[in-house]
Amino acid sequence: MLEASSPGNAGRYDSMALNLSSAVLSTDRSPPHPLSALFLGADWKQRLRTRRSLIGGLGYLVVALLLFRAANSGTLPLPSVQAVAGAMAALVFVLYVVLRSGLNRRFRDPSLTMIQMLAPATMAGWIYTFSGPWRDAILVALVPVLLFGFMNLSPLKIRLLSGYSLASIGVAMVWLVQHHPADYDMGKELVRFMLLAVIVVSMWQVTNADAEEQSRPMRTLLSWVFTDDAKQRLRIQRYMVAAANFVICTVVLAYAVTVGEVTPAAGLALGTYMMSTVGMFYVLLRSGLNKRFEDPALTLPQIIVALTSVVWAYAILDQSRGAALILLALVLMFGMFNLSARQTRLATLFALACQGLTMVYMSYTDPARYPVRQELIHFLFACTSLPTISLLSGQLSDLRARLKARKVELSQALERIQTLATRDDLTGLFNRRHMMETLGLQKKFSDGGGRIF
Repeated sequence: MLEASSPGNAGRYDSMALNLSSAVLSTDRSPPHPLSALFLGADWKQRLRTRRSLIGGLGYLVVALLLFRAANSGTLPLPSVQAVAGAMAALVFVLYVVLRSGLNRRFRDPSLTMIQMLAPATMAGWIYTFSGPWRDAILVALVPVLLFGFMNLSPLKIRLLSGYSLASIGVAMVWLVQHHPADYDMGKELVRFMLLAVIVVSMWQVTNADAEEQSRPMRTLLSWVFTDDAKQRLRIQRYMVAAANFVICTVVLAYAVTVGEVTPAAGLALGTYMMSTVGMFYVLLRSGLNKRFEDPALTLPQIIVALTSVVWAYAILDQSRGAALILLALVLMFGMFNLSARQTRLATLFALACQGLTMVYMSYTDPARYPVRQELIHFLFACTSLPTISLLSGQLSDLRARLKARKVELSQALERIQTLATRDDLTGLFNRRHMMETLGLQKKFSDGGGRIF
């Protein structure tokens, strides 16, 4: 064993293991193309940081183009759109200068991830104040920002980012209700705020679910509710996060019925569907019937049911129906930890197809309530946000596979190092060095116990 080696040899073996692991985990640091070095820098880390920042700039560009298109059609105020577009361009330029000049290295996080996450959250609150009937699409565009932070920030920073985003949108909603009370209803804005809060709370729960320590009474309760099987308990706990969101959405749906946003019959039908599926999946997980399936977590069926519920809600809601679109992104986010890249793409295509067909049907049957232009804007934002989430989920799946393969390679390499250090290559027997170290260790044990070795 390496632990039984002498200090000198142990240090040498540790050095060999570190060198080998570095070789396995190394990334491509070959000299960059001259053009790439000119715009992104010669250092590979700085190039990676700058490239990621510029990719975020492309996202700003897509949003700006959509806003200008809406402004040209007369639905958004052009001066406000120009001000936001100018702020976006200035932000992208400043971040590029800071990263390209190396000033970012003076910060604790050279990638400036938190700053790049807070900026779009601020922009979303700003745009929300003048986006009018398309303010729901702004909430949809905010979800990939939170998701990117979820993948790259610590749990504490995720909570800070989520809380700041929620506060930014909340302040914008309050400003709209106070300054334009005739055009913006407090109840409808509250529905939107609660739907956004569902995403924030879900992210908090998921980031803390695996590391949370439970007390003895809580462990007893978990044993009764979630079984003693560790894997089953984890599956049910993660499912309960989704179930809590279903309950919250049902409460929001009930409120929508009371304010006349949804007819009682439609609200009762959708609420019954959501609550019945919650009970069905819990029974499958608690009884252990889920183990008969290839994916015991039943992730894909849960996502299909949730996507169907969201599209159903969009079809029955009135003016606030666009707020349901942000739940499509939330549903796909839940599948990023268990679904493969192919399954994630299939779920995304299913969501877009169902949403698109629903929009076409509602616009055809009730054009006054579902104008074609407004539905088209909603669908374009969905087509921008959902594939982004699918891409991030696929990258996370590939990353898990690569890390698993590298873990196996490192284990095999360390086992090989241990064998070379303790056995003779020709005979396969323990070598003299290992025998002397083992004898010395056994003598220390005997001396400590007062026995003669």
